[in-house]
Amino acid sequence: MQFLQENPIIPLFLLVLIATALHNLFTISGAKKKAEKKAREAFGQIPKKREVKDYIRDYHQYVTEAEGATSAVDAITWQDLNMDDVFARINTCASSVGEEYLYHLLHELCFDKKELAQRDRLIYRMEENDTDRLRLQNALLSIGRKQGGLSFYLFHAATKRLKNAWTYTVRALLPFLGIPIAFVNPVYGGTFLIVAGLANVVTYYRRRLNLDMEMETMQQFSAFLYAARKIEAERGDMLREFGLDLKKPLAVFKRMGGFIPGRARSMMMELEEITVFFRAVFLWDFIKYNHTIEHLDRYQAEVREIFRVVGEADSAISVASFRQSLPYYCKPVFQKENAVIFTELLHPLLEHPVSNSGHIDNDVIITGSNASGKSTFIKTVAVNHILAQTIHTCT
Repeated sequence: MQFLQENPIIPLFLLVLIATALHNLFTISGAKKKAEKKAREAFGQIPKKREVKDYIRDYHQYVTEAEGATSAVDAITWQDLNMDDVFARINTCASSVGEEYLYHLLHELCFDKKELAQRDRLIYRMEENDTDRLRLQNALLSIGRKQGGLSFYLFHAATKRLKNAWTYTVRALLPFLGIPIAFVNPVYGGTFLIVAGLANVVTYYRRRLNLDMEMETMQQFSAFLYAARKIEAERGDMLREFGLDLKKPLAVFKRMGGFIPGRARSMMMELEEITVFFRAVFLWDFIKYNHTIEHLDRYQAEVREIFRVVGEADSAISVASFRQSLPYYCKPVFQKENAVIFTELLHPLLEHPVSNSGHIDNDVIITGSNASGKSTFIKTVAVNHILAQTIHTCT
C-alpha cells in the first residue's frame, strides 16, 4: 500500500486500462448485435451491386496455378457472359474467404451428381434453418471482408519468411540481461536494459514500416482461424453431415494464438496503443509473425482445407439468400439425352425479364430484329448451365 501511495501513477494507469477494456467490451457487443441484425434482415434480399475487387479473384488464380484448370469456365467465356455481374448478384458472403471461394466455385463446373447434391442439401439447410445460418454468419462476420492477401499465404507462405528470424528472439532476450547485471552494478544494469530496449524499439518501427501489409494479413489469418474454431465448436457436427470437416485440419493449429481475433481488433485500438511499446521492446510481433509463417508453410494442406470448408459454408448461405431473392428458381435435372430442356427460363440480372421455354435437341438458329433479345436468350441458357453445375440452382 505504501508503494502505491508513493507511486499514484500506477493505480491511475490500471484504472485507465480497466475503463478502456470495459468501453471496448460494450462497443464490441453493440457492434456484434448490429451486425447480426443486419445479416438477419439482408437474407433473401437483392444485394446492392458492389465492385468485384481484385482480391476476390486471388484464390481462384492461385488454385488454378497450383492445381491446373480442370473444368474451369475460361476468362473469355466469363467476360462474354458478364459473370462478374452474376457473381455480384449472388454474393452476400459475410467474409472475404466466402467471397473468394464463391468466385472460384462459379468457375469450376462439377460433373459429380453426388457432390452437387451434397452442396444442394447444405444450401437448403441454410434456407430452412435460421439458427444454423445465423450461428455460422456470426462466426464468419468476425473475419470480415478485407483485402489482406491471405490466399497468397495458402500457397506461397515460405516466400514471406523473415531472414535471420532467430536474431529477433536473441534481441528480445537482451533487455532481461540487464536485471542480473543490476544486482552487481545498478547503474550498468539499468543502462544496459534501457539501451537494449531502445535499440529494439528503433528496430521494431523501422522494420514494421516494411511489414505493415504482412502484419495485416497475419491479423486476418488470426481472425480466420478464430472463426473456424468457433464454427467447429458450435456447428462442426452439422457441417460433417454434409462432408465438411474442420476438426481434423484445425488440430495442427491447436496452440496457435497471439494476434487479436477478428473484429475485436478494430474495436481495441486504444488498448493496442498501450501494449505497442512492450511489443516493440521485446519484438513480439516479428517473433509471432515468423512462427505463424512457419505453421502456414508446414501445414499448407490443412490450412487450404480449412479455407475450403469455411468458404463452402459462407457460399452456401449466400446461395440460399440468392434463391430466396428470386421470383422463382428450380434445381437442375441432369440426363443422358443430348438435349437442353427448360421451362420459364429467365436471366438472373434482369429486373423485368421475359421468360422462355424450350426443348433444344439439335443445332438451332436464333433469329429476330435488332435488340429483340437474341444475345440475352443465348446468355441466359449459358449462365444457367454454369449455375446448374456449380451451385445446383437454375433461374
